[in-house]
Amino acid sequence: LLIHRTGELCTLEGTVKRSVATNETYRMLELQVLSAVIEQQAIPLKERVLVQWTGPLSEEGDSWIGKKVRVTGELKLPDPARNPGLFDYRQYLSTKGIRMILAARGEAALTVTEAKIRWLPHLLDEIKTRYLKRLSQTMDPDSVALMAGMLFGDTSLLSKELYEAFQKNGTAHILSVSGIHISLIYGYLEVLTGRRKGLFFNGVTVMILMLYAALSGFSVSVVRSVFMILVYIASKTLHRRYDMTSATAFTAVVLLLYQPCYLFNIGFQLSYLAVFTLSTVFPWLQRKIRQWEGGEKKPLRSFLLRTLLPTAVIQAGMAPITAYVFSYFSLSGFLLNVPVIALSGVVIPLGLVLFLFTLIPGPLFAFCSIPPELVSRLMVFLNQ
Repeated sequence: LLIHRTGELCTLEGTVKRSVATNETYRMLELQVLSAVIEQQAIPLKERVLVQWTGPLSEEGDSWIGKKVRVTGELKLPDPARNPGLFDYRQYLSTKGIRMILAARGEAALTVTEAKIRWLPHLLDEIKTRYLKRLSQTMDPDSVALMAGMLFGDTSLLSKELYEAFQKNGTAHILSVSGIHISLIYGYLEVLTGRRKGLFFNGVTVMILMLYAALSGFSVSVVRSVFMILVYIASKTLHRRYDMTSATAFTAVVLLLYQPCYLFNIGFQLSYLAVFTLSTVFPWLQRKIRQWEGGEKKPLRSFLLRTLLPTAVIQAGMAPITAYVFSYFSLSGFLLNVPVIALSGVVIPLGLVLFLFTLIPGPLFAFCSIPPELVSRLMVFLNQ
């Protein structure tokens, strides 16, 4: 319906699924449309539209997710790739289920209706916004932006120069929530629960992972990782053998059946390529590591083999598609990713624990906060 009204003014009503403010006067909203007002008649409609709104951001605009809004603007198609090999914005939005853009201007073009909001997404977004505001009271802006990227995959606060520096040294993956983050959280939950792997603890684990996936916007790599952990938990509960390659293929097929355009999403491609590389090469690599170790106990050599080699294998497996898509490949990523993942294993759990204290009064939150020096040193290290 909307695609036939390209270039026309249209009024849409729906629920905000995602909100990103790039500056003080510009905000992008992913709107789950419930109805379209055409010729003064409300027509029920189920479609996702990207709203590009230019206007003053009020205090109410701090947390849009979950709210029902009415927005009026001009419908247009996303731009395709102008030349072969360039970024295809239309294809990128199609992987998110978005086919149309609504360009709105002015404060009157976007209003929040009186309808009841979806409380859980709105609550999570409000807590996240409050958390980042409190971090800004004890950290410099670049450190807050780094924490937002590492914890929630929100890179809107990062400067373009800083983000490009992370890309060039091959460590930009820590700025988008991925399988590494989910694996770290699940690993810590495994340690905390110990051997108590009953139905209750598995249910709590799944709930925590789903809430974190919601905080990160349900990116493809996060959905893949959570889905595979669900398959793993189900296999243990049903006393069945878990095969990583089979689980990877199964989750890939299910996600593609749900959204076929995921096949063209670079996050989907890199995430599954990394897991397939790990599941096929790592068993052979483990046997080689045991042969190289021999019967001698050399802790340092054993540690280097078991940390450097798996990371190097994943990097090598993703090298062709990384070089093809981004037109460069960082050799420093082979060495930098080991300390980066180790530091992430400290910063991410601390940041998430601190997230739970967001509702605590300010002085106690500041007392429990992450030492700014730790985040600043991590940022300096990654930016070198």
